[in-house]
Amino acid sequence: MPRRSAVTLAALAAVTALTVTVAPTTAAPLIPGSPMPEPMAPIVTPDWSGLDVRTPESLPDLPAESGVPLQEVPLAEAQRMPSGGDTQQRFAYSTVDQHGEIAASTAAVFLPTGEAPEGGRPVLARAHGTTGMGDNCTPSAGSRNDKVLVDHWVDAGYAVVASDYTGMGTPGLMSYFNGEATAVSVVDSVIAAQKLDSVGAQLSEKCAVAGQSQGGGAALHVAHGASSHSAGAGLDYRGAPSPRVRRPTSRSWCSPGRRRSRRWHCRTPSTRTSRTFSPGSARRTRRSTCPPR
Repeated sequence: MPRRSAVTLAALAAVTALTVTVAPTTAAPLIPGSPMPEPMAPIVTPDWSGLDVRTPESLPDLPAESGVPLQEVPLAEAQRMPSGGDTQQRFAYSTVDQHGEIAASTAAVFLPTGEAPEGGRPVLARAHGTTGMGDNCTPSAGSRNDKVLVDHWVDAGYAVVASDYTGMGTPGLMSYFNGEATAVSVVDSVIAAQKLDSVGAQLSEKCAVAGQSQGGGAALHVAHGASSHSAGAGLDYRGAPSPRVRRPTSRSWCSPGRRRSRRWHCRTPSTRTSRTFSPGSARRTRRSTCPPR
């Protein structure tokens, strides 16, 4: 046998022996029925504020219509807004899920300090961004990733109603990419909040919606169908505000009513009528053209 071939065979034998030597001998076989590792603990331990409605048994009988409050409790201290007053509630309400069936959802409502102005506080419906898919990710139970922004609105004088969306902290699954179902949850949360014993009398019929990420899609769907969905509920839908970044380029503005606060643009897509939406004003203006730039 040539010397080169003998060296090659010896090297292959050494590698094979080394491989056999270091091969694992205790690896668990991946077969059906084998035990799985314990799941990770949730990053946030939910605090349901005493209102845990994750199972059908924990809910009262659902009504035949949507937008009806089912239960309400004061929010736990950790879930409250720093700028809010004493009245900050978590509540369950009826809405319509992605299958067109009456279902339950939950929401939080945050009221500012002080007395409500004449006519009530204008309502901002907050559509939250992505927090996750499981019940432990329910915003009103501790997984709120927009607390600074919500507190900004409360500090500016708005009553903020923030839906968790159907299936988050309630029976069923949250329909993540179904903007229409998410929007219905948002609108129904405002309708239900108007009927709460704790805050209903302090809320104005004027409402707008704001959201980002997942909630941005929900806000667009709310803007598309809020007026028709809330027909008969007495809501006066004003539009979807967004923060002003550059000079005004549109026909109307929505100010939170404080000089130190940012101004907010409020556009109603289907009309040229612009309306003010602020805690201190109920004026309406009409312009036929955009202002000069």
